[in-house]
Parts: sequence; C-alpha cells; structure tokens
Amino acid sequence: MRVIGPRGFESHLLRHFVLVAQLDRATVSGTVDCEFESRRGHMQRRFSAGGVVYKEENGKKLWLLIQQKDSDHWQFPKGWIEEKESTEKAALREVKEETGVKGRIIDKIDRVSWWFVQDGEKIFKTVTFFLVEAEEETGHYDQKEIDRIDWLPYSEAWEQLSFKQSKQLLEKAKQIKESRLF
Repeated sequence: MRVIGPRGFESHLLRHFVLVAQLDRATVSGTVDCEFESRRGHMQRRFSAGGVVYKEENGKKLWLLIQQKDSDHWQFPKGWIEEKESTEKAALREVKEETGVKGRIIDKIDRVSWWFVQDGEKIFKTVTFFLVEAEEETGHYDQKEIDRIDWLPYSEAWEQLSFKQSKQLLEKAKQIKESRLF
C-alpha cells in the first residue's frame, strides 16, 4: 500500500509501522515495563495481563466485569506483570486480587495494545488476555481499586462493556469456549 502525503511522510509512516511490528513481537513474559527512545521522543512500554472470566450457574454462562474506582467504565480485570512472573500467572493473580475469584486458564484470547499519555508521558500499553474459568469465589474484592464487580449473561455483559476492544475480547472468549469439547 502506498501512502501519498508530504515529502518524507511515507518513510516516517513506514518506520512507525515497522517499530510497532517489532514491538508487537516482543516477549512480554516477566517484563514489567520498559522504555525506549523513538524519533519523536521518550516513550514507555507497559505490559499487563488480564482475564475474561466466566462461570456456569444454573445452566447459564455468566461473565465477570469490573468497574474501577472513580470510573464509569466497565471492563475486565487486568494489571501489571511483576518481575519474573509469567503472563499467565499475572492474569490469574490480578483476577484474584481485583475480584476475589480464583480460576484456571482455559486458553489465550488475544493481546491488545493502545497508546495514551499520562502525566505528559507517552505510553504504549499491551495487555494479554486469557479465557479464565472461575473455580472459587472468596466474596472479597479490592475495594481500593474496584468500585463494583458483576456477573452478567453474555448479551448484558456485551452491552455493559465500555470499550470496543473489550467487546471484541468477549466475543472471542465466547467463541473459544463454544469451540472446546470440555
């Protein structure tokens, strides 16, 4: 594909896509965050892990959503990958810490990335999400970070989710669950 624009724009765009492609292939296991210099300045790269959690109750599948403190957004539990921690262990730890739900990983769903600015610093964040089956609920969740948790049927969960990427993750999680024989 050829992009037509001001002189030098094509090569800048190509370098940008190559950089993103290289970052996307980065191994995130055990990496808390890292920093790198781009042509446009300093940027921080952050890695997190999370879970799209479901349980079966009275013959129905319910999906776990959280609403963080001081936010109207509904999403899935996620958080930092600690040093020397696998992505899978981080996802299960974060689900348990944030929601009080212990679970087991069924499969990897996807990795999502986005850019944002925090305190004037550019950040490129990548979160790896896993399909997690709830095995036990402690009844306690992180009330310092989480305002509410809710178990919802698929259609209600899809409507409640705040972000398009979250809705896509839920759809992929449902497809993975339905395609498994056990």
